Amino acid sequence: MPSAQPVPPSADTPGIRSAAAATFKIVGYGCGGIVFGSGFPVASGLVLTNAHVVAGTQGTTVRMPDGRALNARVVLFDPNRDVAILSVPRLGVAPLREAAAQRGTTGAAIGYPGGGDEKILPAVVDGEVQAEGRDIYGQNLVIRHIWITEADVKPGNSGGPLVDQAGNVLGV
Repeated sequence: MPSAQPVPPSADTPGIRSAAAATFKIVGYGCGGIVFGSGFPVASGLVLTNAHVVAGTQGTTVRMPDGRALNARVVLFDPNRDVAILSVPRLGVAPLREAAAQRGTTGAAIGYPGGGDEKILPAVVDGEVQAEGRDIYGQNLVIRHIWITEADVKPGNSGGPLVDQAGNVLGV
């Protein structure tokens, strides 16, 4: 197996800063208290996050980087792929573009670790695999296409984008 790709020393590019401005804190209320995650726009008024961020929650809001909180409603929920789409009618933010990646593609993981402030963390794609695991409930066996990355991600980053240097989304 080849050695790990080096993490870039910085993630400060115009593209990454633009993607960070369009990455949101997702807040919901569940039986365990407040649940935090991250998300980003994929179409007009639609935000993508991980399904496990909104599973069993209510009162979901999208918190903008400027502090505004917008009500959100789950319109797609896929526990197998661990993705959810939130409808946020007053969002008014252009969707992030997508791009392909390969081993060695550098960029950033953007999110709100621990429900705190937004963090832009340098990242590199180290490889890709078809991973076999369980759905978000630990029940059904699923296979997902995943990127292996070198980045310092933590709980709360879930749902945030992995972007390249130009700010294009490579994955979640």
